[in-house]
Amino acid sequence: MADEDKQSSESGISHKDLLQQDLKMVDQMARWRQKISRGEKIKVKILDKGMMPTIKIGDIAEVAPMHAMNLKTGHIIFYRQGETFLARRIAEVSFQRGGEFTVKGDALDKPEPTVNAAQIIGKITMIEREGEQIAVEKKFGGEALQKLRKLGSMELGTKKDYSKQKEIAQGVMLKAIEIMDTIYQKICVLMDKIIEKLFRR
Repeated sequence: MADEDKQSSESGISHKDLLQQDLKMVDQMARWRQKISRGEKIKVKILDKGMMPTIKIGDIAEVAPMHAMNLKTGHIIFYRQGETFLARRIAEVSFQRGGEFTVKGDALDKPEPTVNAAQIIGKITMIEREGEQIAVEKKFGGEALQKLRKLGSMELGTKKDYSKQKEIAQGVMLKAIEIMDTIYQKICVLMDKIIEKLFRR
Protein backbone atom coordinates (compact mmCIF):
# COMPACT_ATOMS: atom_id res chain seq x y z
CA MET A 1 0.00 0.00 0.00
CA ALA A 2 1.35 3.43 -0.89
CA ASP A 3 2.07 6.03 1.82
CA GLU A 4 -0.83 8.18 0.58
CA ASP A 5 -3.21 5.21 0.86
CA LYS A 6 -2.00 4.58 4.41
CA GLN A 7 -2.64 8.21 5.34
CA SER A 8 -6.13 8.04 3.86
CA SER A 9 -6.91 4.82 5.75
CA GLU A 10 -5.66 6.27 9.02
CA SER A 11 -7.80 9.38 8.61
CA GLY A 12 -10.83 7.28 7.70
CA ILE A 13 -11.26 9.05 4.36
CA SER A 14 -10.41 7.28 1.11
CA HIS A 15 -9.02 8.95 -1.99
CA LYS A 16 -12.30 8.12 -3.71
CA ASP A 17 -14.25 10.00 -1.02
CA LEU A 18 -11.89 12.97 -1.29
CA LEU A 19 -12.28 13.02 -5.05
CA GLN A 20 -16.08 12.86 -4.80
CA GLN A 21 -16.07 15.65 -2.24
CA ASP A 22 -13.87 17.78 -4.49
CA LEU A 23 -16.10 17.10 -7.51
CA LYS A 24 -19.18 18.15 -5.52
CA MET A 25 -17.49 21.42 -4.58
CA VAL A 26 -16.45 22.05 -8.19
CA ASP A 27 -20.02 21.35 -9.32
CA GLN A 28 -21.48 23.64 -6.65
CA MET A 29 -19.02 26.39 -7.56
CA ALA A 30 -19.89 26.01 -11.26
CA ARG A 31 -23.63 26.36 -10.54
CA TRP A 32 -23.02 29.45 -8.42
CA ARG A 33 -20.77 30.97 -11.07
CA GLN A 34 -23.41 30.31 -13.72
CA LYS A 35 -25.98 32.30 -11.76
CA ILE A 36 -23.48 35.05 -10.95
CA SER A 37 -22.52 35.32 -14.65
CA ARG A 38 -26.18 35.98 -15.46
CA GLY A 39 -26.17 38.87 -13.02
CA GLU A 40 -28.16 36.95 -10.41
CA LYS A 41 -27.53 37.00 -6.69
CA ILE A 42 -27.16 33.77 -4.73
CA LYS A 43 -27.86 32.99 -1.09
CA VAL A 44 -25.52 30.86 1.01
CA LYS A 45 -25.54 29.74 4.63
CA ILE A 46 -22.45 30.75 6.63
CA LEU A 47 -20.98 27.83 8.56
CA ASP A 48 -17.92 29.28 10.30
CA LYS A 49 -17.34 32.02 12.88
CA GLY A 50 -14.45 33.83 11.18
CA MET A 51 -16.52 36.94 10.38
CA MET A 52 -18.26 37.32 13.76
CA PRO A 53 -19.86 39.53 14.95
CA THR A 54 -20.54 41.01 11.50
CA ILE A 55 -21.66 37.64 10.12
CA LYS A 56 -22.64 34.84 12.51
CA ILE A 57 -22.87 31.09 12.05
CA GLY A 58 -26.23 30.29 10.46
CA ASP A 59 -26.66 33.69 8.81
CA ILE A 60 -27.86 33.61 5.21
CA ALA A 61 -25.52 35.72 3.10
CA GLU A 62 -26.56 37.35 -0.15
CA VAL A 63 -23.70 37.12 -2.65
CA ALA A 64 -23.80 39.59 -5.54
CA PRO A 65 -21.89 39.56 -8.84
CA MET A 66 -18.70 41.62 -8.70
CA HIS A 67 -15.76 41.68 -11.10
CA ALA A 68 -12.45 41.17 -9.30
CA MET A 69 -11.13 44.49 -10.67
CA ASN A 70 -13.94 46.30 -8.82
CA LEU A 71 -13.26 44.71 -5.44
CA LYS A 72 -11.83 47.03 -2.81
CA THR A 73 -10.44 46.96 0.70
CA GLY A 74 -13.34 46.51 3.13
CA HIS A 75 -15.50 44.41 0.81
CA ILE A 76 -16.57 40.99 2.12
CA ILE A 77 -16.09 38.22 -0.42
CA PHE A 78 -17.35 34.64 -0.61
CA TYR A 79 -14.77 32.27 -2.03
CA ARG A 80 -13.43 28.73 -2.13
CA GLN A 81 -10.49 27.87 0.11
CA GLY A 82 -9.35 24.27 -0.12
CA GLU A 83 -12.24 21.99 0.84
CA THR A 84 -14.59 24.70 2.05
CA PHE A 85 -16.19 28.04 1.19
CA LEU A 86 -15.48 31.08 3.33
CA ALA A 87 -16.61 34.67 3.84
CA ARG A 88 -13.78 37.08 4.62
CA ARG A 89 -13.09 40.82 4.43
CA ILE A 90 -10.52 42.14 1.96
CA ALA A 91 -7.60 43.71 3.82
CA GLU A 92 -5.37 44.42 0.83
CA VAL A 93 -5.69 44.31 -2.96
CA SER A 94 -3.00 43.60 -5.55
CA PHE A 95 -3.75 43.31 -9.26
CA GLN A 96 -0.45 41.65 -10.06
CA ARG A 97 -0.65 38.09 -11.46
CA GLY A 98 -4.31 38.54 -12.40
CA GLY A 99 -5.53 39.77 -9.02
CA GLU A 100 -4.60 38.70 -5.49
CA PHE A 101 -6.38 39.60 -2.28
CA THR A 102 -5.21 39.54 1.31
CA VAL A 103 -8.26 38.62 3.39
CA LYS A 104 -9.00 38.49 7.10
CA GLY A 105 -11.96 37.47 9.23
CA ASP A 106 -13.27 40.15 11.61
CA ALA A 107 -12.94 37.63 14.45
CA LEU A 108 -9.44 36.47 13.49
CA ASP A 109 -6.09 37.85 14.63
CA LYS A 110 -4.16 37.05 11.46
CA PRO A 111 -4.90 37.21 7.71
CA GLU A 112 -5.92 34.07 5.83
CA PRO A 113 -3.95 32.64 2.86
CA THR A 114 -3.95 34.95 -0.18
CA VAL A 115 -7.00 34.59 -2.42
CA ASN A 116 -6.81 34.83 -6.22
CA ALA A 117 -9.59 36.04 -8.51
CA ALA A 118 -10.43 32.51 -9.72
CA GLN A 119 -11.42 31.46 -6.18
CA ILE A 120 -13.97 34.24 -5.70
CA ILE A 121 -17.70 33.60 -6.16
CA GLY A 122 -18.86 37.14 -5.45
CA LYS A 123 -19.24 39.91 -2.90
CA ILE A 124 -21.46 39.67 0.17
CA THR A 125 -23.68 42.74 0.41
CA MET A 126 -26.32 41.66 2.90
CA ILE A 127 -27.20 38.97 5.43
CA GLU A 128 -30.50 37.64 6.72
CA ARG A 129 -30.65 36.95 10.45
CA GLU A 130 -33.85 35.98 12.27
CA GLY A 131 -35.96 37.48 9.49
CA GLU A 132 -34.06 40.77 9.43
CA GLN A 133 -31.96 42.02 6.52
CA ILE A 134 -28.65 43.61 7.51
CA ALA A 135 -26.33 45.44 5.10
CA VAL A 136 -22.68 44.45 5.55
CA GLU A 137 -21.03 45.95 2.48
CA LYS A 138 -18.79 48.25 4.49
CA LYS A 139 -17.86 47.67 8.11
CA PHE A 140 -18.18 51.32 9.10
CA GLY A 141 -20.29 52.67 6.27
CA GLY A 142 -17.88 53.64 3.50
CA GLU A 143 -14.38 55.01 3.01
CA ALA A 144 -15.25 58.47 4.32
CA LEU A 145 -16.56 57.01 7.60
CA GLN A 146 -13.50 54.79 7.92
CA LYS A 147 -11.28 57.86 7.65
CA LEU A 148 -13.38 59.71 10.22
CA ARG A 149 -13.20 56.78 12.60
CA LYS A 150 -9.44 56.61 12.20
CA LEU A 151 -9.22 60.34 12.87
CA GLY A 152 -11.42 59.95 15.93
CA SER A 153 -9.01 57.43 17.42
CA MET A 154 -5.88 59.50 16.68
CA GLU A 155 -3.88 61.38 19.27
CA LEU A 156 -4.93 65.00 18.79
CA GLY A 157 -2.32 66.41 21.12
CA THR A 158 0.12 65.51 23.85
CA LYS A 159 -0.17 68.54 26.09
CA LYS A 160 -2.16 68.11 29.29
CA ASP A 161 -4.05 71.35 28.52
CA TYR A 162 -5.69 69.62 25.54
CA SER A 163 -6.54 66.26 27.13
CA LYS A 164 -10.13 67.22 27.96
CA GLN A 165 -10.73 68.77 24.54
CA LYS A 166 -9.30 65.67 22.90
CA GLU A 167 -11.60 63.40 24.90
CA ILE A 168 -14.68 65.46 24.00
CA ALA A 169 -13.72 65.67 20.32
CA GLN A 170 -13.18 61.93 20.08
CA GLY A 171 -16.50 61.21 21.79
CA VAL A 172 -18.45 63.54 19.49
CA MET A 173 -16.75 62.21 16.37
CA LEU A 174 -17.31 58.55 17.22
CA LYS A 175 -20.95 59.23 18.07
CA ALA A 176 -21.40 60.99 14.73
CA ILE A 177 -19.85 58.01 12.94
CA GLU A 178 -22.21 55.62 14.76
CA ILE A 179 -25.24 57.64 13.63
CA MET A 180 -23.97 57.94 10.05
CA ASP A 181 -23.25 54.22 9.91
CA THR A 182 -26.80 53.38 11.01
CA ILE A 183 -28.25 55.72 8.36
CA TYR A 184 -25.94 54.27 5.69
CA GLN A 185 -27.01 50.68 6.43
CA LYS A 186 -30.71 51.60 6.33
CA ILE A 187 -30.21 53.35 2.98
CA CYS A 188 -28.43 50.24 1.59
CA VAL A 189 -31.35 48.00 2.61
CA LEU A 190 -33.90 50.44 1.16
CA MET A 191 -32.01 50.81 -2.15
CA ASP A 192 -31.71 47.03 -2.53
CA LYS A 193 -35.47 46.66 -2.03
CA ILE A 194 -36.21 49.39 -4.59
CA ILE A 195 -33.85 47.84 -7.17
CA GLU A 196 -35.32 44.37 -6.57
CA LYS A 197 -38.86 45.68 -7.15
CA LEU A 198 -37.80 47.49 -10.33
CA PHE A 199 -36.27 44.31 -11.80
CA ARG A 200 -39.38 42.29 -10.98
CA ARG A 201 -41.52 44.53 -13.19
